Amino acid sequence: MNTSARKNILLVEDEQGIRSLMAGVLRDVNLQVIEAAQGKEALAVLEDPAQAVDLVILDMNLPDMPGREVLKKMRLKSNIPVILCSGEALKMKAGQFGEFAPVALLKKPFGVKELLLAVKANL
Repeated sequence: MNTSARKNILLVEDEQGIRSLMAGVLRDVNLQVIEAAQGKEALAVLEDPAQAVDLVILDMNLPDMPGREVLKKMRLKSNIPVILCSGEALKMKAGQFGEFAPVALLKKPFGVKELLLAVKANL
């Protein structure tokens, strides 16, 4: 993945092992990764003017608040692209989120190729 300027990804995933693997894959293609384990932590990153985030990868099932609520709060403050991830049966369609729709949906487990294709398509 060639990017002229290094892009910043906010990775929101509560499972540390999954988060570390995903962050490693993203860093291997020269992306800057900011990691968050909870929704409130992710929202704080987005509110910090020192953190320039180009894309969010958001798990749907977080311990402190549902991913859908985090997505809604993100969308009320910014139009930043958000990729949703879930291990649940994804019968979801981006359109069901209305005005808060994510740019992509990834069903866990997904491979490196699927992750990088979704990221590349939305940066």
